Amino acid sequence: MTRPSSARPGDYPLYDLTSSALTEEHKRGTPTPNRYRDGVTYHGNNVGMISVDWRPQGPSVQVQLFDVEGVIRIEKTISFTR
Repeated sequence: MTRPSSARPGDYPLYDLTSSALTEEHKRGTPTPNRYRDGVTYHGNNVGMISVDWRPQGPSVQVQLFDVEGVIRIEKTISFTR
């Protein structure tokens, strides 16, 4: 997962989570250097899921990356309250 810096002050943060196709493993296995990386990487076969919570008191987005056994390998919740 990466979090590039905001282009403008006051903008909500931008995140990027890239998952693989369940049939395509990242063979190299070592993360490419990335100054915006936020957390760990996972290179086995995986699939991603995004869940949105629209509650007015605190909307949020949860992103998760699962391996082929259904184990969560990466998880992050992003809050959109200011």
